[in-house]
Amino acid sequence: MYLTKLVKILLFIVLMSLCFSRSAHANSEINSGKLINSLSNRIMEVLVSSARTKAEISYDSVNYNPTLGLMTLNNLQVAPFARQAENGCLVSVGSIGFTFYREGFSSRDNVGAELIDVNIRPPCLPIAFRGGLAIAGIRELNFPALRLELSHHYPSSGTTVTLIGSLNGAAAISANAEFSYLSFIDNKDLPFFAQLKSLELSIDNNGLWENIVPQLPPSFTTPGLASATLTEAITNSLDNHVSSSTIQEILVASSPAIDSFLSNPNSLTFRSQIPAQKQLVVEFEIFQNIELFLASLRPILIANDKRGLPQLSLEKLKLAINGDIQSLSDSELLSYSRLFIEGKQIPKNTKLARGMLANLAEKDFPDAIRMLVELEINDHNFKEAYYNAIKLSEYEGTYSSGLINRLEGELPFETVIAIQNDFLSKILETPIQKKTRYFEKAHSHLNGSGATKSYLGAYFFALLAKANGDVGADLIISKVEKISSDLSGTDRENWLKQIVSVQSIATSKWMELQ
Repeated sequence: MYLTKLVKILLFIVLMSLCFSRSAHANSEINSGKLINSLSNRIMEVLVSSARTKAEISYDSVNYNPTLGLMTLNNLQVAPFARQAENGCLVSVGSIGFTFYREGFSSRDNVGAELIDVNIRPPCLPIAFRGGLAIAGIRELNFPALRLELSHHYPSSGTTVTLIGSLNGAAAISANAEFSYLSFIDNKDLPFFAQLKSLELSIDNNGLWENIVPQLPPSFTTPGLASATLTEAITNSLDNHVSSSTIQEILVASSPAIDSFLSNPNSLTFRSQIPAQKQLVVEFEIFQNIELFLASLRPILIANDKRGLPQLSLEKLKLAINGDIQSLSDSELLSYSRLFIEGKQIPKNTKLARGMLANLAEKDFPDAIRMLVELEINDHNFKEAYYNAIKLSEYEGTYSSGLINRLEGELPFETVIAIQNDFLSKILETPIQKKTRYFEKAHSHLNGSGATKSYLGAYFFALLAKANGDVGADLIISKVEKISSDLSGTDRENWLKQIVSVQSIATSKWMELQ
């Protein structure tokens, strides 16, 4: 009970501070660091004053770092009032750092809260929970670091929530929830509407299991025996609340992980298996009905999971690092590129990743091209990003179209057209017939949706469409021709010359088809 109240208080401070850090970050260009620090302190005083109606709260200072876009709350102390909690209950946090940044090209907002040196004293915890901690050799909860991250994609309302942390001398914890849709609504039960796509919780053993083992009987620690013992215990505890079929499905899927973990106690992962076509709508009733909850999640337990991480070959890794990528398969290049970008299993190295991805991009691998575009955008190399985004437009739909439009805003017109013209000859030389749907091709090229982005390519097919009687083609023709009105000097002259050249090519092609 006490811990729940404390969590609510901390979440209140975190969420409100995140809102302010967003505002402070957005206005960092027009405010001095001194002013933002002053505002940070005033806002935090208001927030803490509100939270002090629930508990005793104190802190040392609030600071804003404009370089990192980081607001930090230092030495937070939270203790419930004596009438609400057991004497001695205290939660202390060495520092809380708040960040916010916007990914302009993907319309995605990312907020984060990093808590350093979190201590929760035993009186804050339920008595039964304290007993479990005692068995594990843990006197009080100490988290050297906890990181909460939220990523929200505004166009789709898709949201990912991630929690990463470590329990001192015991375990590392990570939790991830992915929502296909998340929004706030006016509802007294749950103030949000959410469609859960996936849920995952992982615990890495850093000494926790070794502390627990001496306290457990052999029936719970012996491979081959423990799975049967736990199966029986879980069945008995859930028998009155969950159907036998649901219990059996979960146990059959999870039992092998128990023996596997006992043989090699590294990690355990709880993972949902929600069908893609039946995403779970998070409702109040779902938390009151264990049967419905488990049947919807279809959870599975996995031991020592390395999903998505390829088995590293040191020999092949040396080839990749030394630039001998011709000796590696395309799938190996793609896997190693992703690892070098993410910094998993091997240190992050975007230079090596870029070289491998460029090789795959020349072979028109969409996944490689997409990763290369993201790398170039992160480096603000918009010219290269635009070139590869155009290549991607042949394979992607609305994603590449929106990306290309945003990239064009970062480049001069002459650069945009010069890059598009690298692909123009291929477009104009595409074999066509009388039955070709010229207007659809023109529209696809105009928007870069399912076809290579090219204004002159769109103009070419629009001319053929209009010649064949499609009046809708006028819309595309006029859009392309009016581009000249926004140009001047040499740019305008060159553009008009290209317009005339495409008209001549379209005339020749039309005559060939008659």
